[in-house]
Order: sequence, then C-alpha cells, then structure tokens
Amino acid sequence: MKKRYTTLPFLRIMGYALLLVLIFACEKADNTPIPINGEEQDEVNEHRALLNIVALASSVEDLSNLVAAIGAADPVVLETLNSSVQKTVFAPSNLAFSDLLSQLEGYDTLDDFDEEREKQLLTEILKYHMVEGKKLSDVLTNGVALTSLQSEELLIKVDANIFIEDSTTDLAKVINGDNEASNEVVHIIDKILLPDVVWQQLFPTPTIANLINEADDLAGLSEALAEAGLTDMLNESGPFTVFAPSDAAIDELFELLGAEYASFDDFNDFLELQLLDGFLKYHVVPDNISFNELSEGTLMTSLEGNSIEVIASGTGYVIGDATTKHAELLEVDKKASNGTVHVIDKILIPQDLIDLIRDADKTDSKTIRKLVE
Repeated sequence: MKKRYTTLPFLRIMGYALLLVLIFACEKADNTPIPINGEEQDEVNEHRALLNIVALASSVEDLSNLVAAIGAADPVVLETLNSSVQKTVFAPSNLAFSDLLSQLEGYDTLDDFDEEREKQLLTEILKYHMVEGKKLSDVLTNGVALTSLQSEELLIKVDANIFIEDSTTDLAKVINGDNEASNEVVHIIDKILLPDVVWQQLFPTPTIANLINEADDLAGLSEALAEAGLTDMLNESGPFTVFAPSDAAIDELFELLGAEYASFDDFNDFLELQLLDGFLKYHVVPDNISFNELSEGTLMTSLEGNSIEVIASGTGYVIGDATTKHAELLEVDKKASNGTVHVIDKILIPQDLIDLIRDADKTDSKTIRKLVE
C-alpha cells in the first residue's frame, strides 16, 4: 500500500506534464503557417496528420477566405468539419473567393453574407465542397461522380490535371491535392463550386424574352416581339426553342421592304400585324431542343399547321422554311429558364404567310409582297 500511494502523485505530475505538451503542440500547430508546395509537402505531412481540416485550413495563408466563410456560415459547417468522420474537402483558394465576389452585385466581402438567407446560401455552398470518405488523387479518376454533403453531385474530369464539374460551365482545377489531415484530406481548387440551387439564386436564369431583350445582337427581334404583343408568351413556362433572327437578318428584311418600312412600328394595319404575328410564331418551336438534340426532320412551330425543316449540312445543320434559302445557325444553345435560343442569319417564312401575301390587295402600295416575289 505504501508503494501505491507514493507512485500516484508522480503519475499525476507526469500526466499533467504530458497534457501541457500536447496543448502547447496544438497551439503551435494552429498558429504556424504550413507551406503548400511540392518540395515541402512531404516534410509537413506527418505534422499535418495531427491537425483536423479546420486547423489545417487555418494554417494555410491561401485558405484564409475559406476560414472566414466557415465562420460566417451556419455553425453546422464548423461542426461537420471538426467531426472525426472521414471526409474530403475541395477547398477554394483566396482567389477563387475573390472571383466569385467580383461577379456578385452588392457582395464585396464575405461579411456581406450577413442575413439569414445569405448565411444559408453560404452554408449550401460550403457543404457542396465536402464529400464523405477519404478521396485521394488516385481515386479521383475521369468520370467519377461524388455526392456532396449538400446532396448534389460533383463530377470528376481528368485531362493532365484533375478538374471538378459543378452546375456551372466552368471547371474547377485542383491546384494542390492530397493535403492530409486527422479527419482526412483537402484538395485546394481554383474556383468556388456552386450547386444548382445556389446558382439559380445568385445568377437567376433569364426567360427567353429577357434573354432576347438583353442580347446585343437580337435588338430587332426584341422590338418585333413587343410590337406583336408576343413578349409575354416567351416569359411563360414553355418550354420553347426559338430560332432567333440576328440583327443583320432583320436589317436585310428592312432593306428588302424599302423605305416604307423603317422599323416594326410601321407594321400597323391589320394585315401587317397578322403577318408579323405569324412570322414570329414560325420561329418558335414548343419544345426545348438543344443543338445536340437536333436531327434531320421537321419541327412543328407555334404557327399552327406550319413546320420548319432541320437539314444536315457539313458537321451541323441548316434550317429550311418555305423559301429556297436556308438559315445558317450563327450561335446555338443560349440557355433560358424556359427553353433555348439558337441565333440564325435569316427570317424564316412559312407557306401560309406566302399565300396570304400573294392574296393581298395588289392595289395597296404599302405591302410586304416583296418578301415572296
């Protein structure tokens, strides 16, 4: 019994000393920047293994914005990152955060995500950068799909480097991978990954009508839609595919019509407005068809009983109407919330309107018969 009592104080003293050493080591690890580069990474891997993901991010200068974002988001993000559950984090660099903020009106710093709705958006973004399990570079192979903790998927693409595809058109590149921590691995990337639910809130997809109104090369079509009272139709849910005549095509139309038609405001009698309505509806297909979904054949248009023809030409297609001249596709797949716009180089003319023009009163000096003569 005497030996037992004399040993216990000694063990307690040694235990306290060991605890102090561990506390000091953790404090030093959290506050000492850990360089990230190929030459030094092997030397610090063992040290990093003692750090969790949050401590690791805090030790890397290029991840200071990520740390700030974690602090601004819902506390559940910090809890998730601090947990011992194995996970992989795609960590955006400081420049990645700066790039995103530069695209957002009214958001200069992460401090601007201060309302509850904005904090939830930031939370969704951060959870989208996390996946369960340890995913080192050797398992990030081309075509691998990863389900994020936010629930939407990330797709891995490999072409000399490792890239991550999100809901946007730009890929994120892994600029420094396989940074291991106590609760697994961090890959530093050069872009913020955005899930679709957040993308739609930060960058709302315009309707076809809004897309046409905002496009630099479709001002003439926008004017025509307004004159015909069809703008509201292209704001509806659709879906629609619009083969949109470019401004150059609209200019050719007015050159053909002559001095009596300077703008669509000159389409003001019943016949002219009827023709304008028909022309425009003939450019609209009641379906959402991307360029890759086009195939040879006919497409029924919103002008009842009239169709356009998709004709193979070289590696692509041209669009046929009731005339002998086909429309070339100038730009494809302009995406809208209610469909797709393909820009073409001519006005499409349906047979019904050709017949209507030819039957118009030949004594009327102000007709658009020139279109079919």
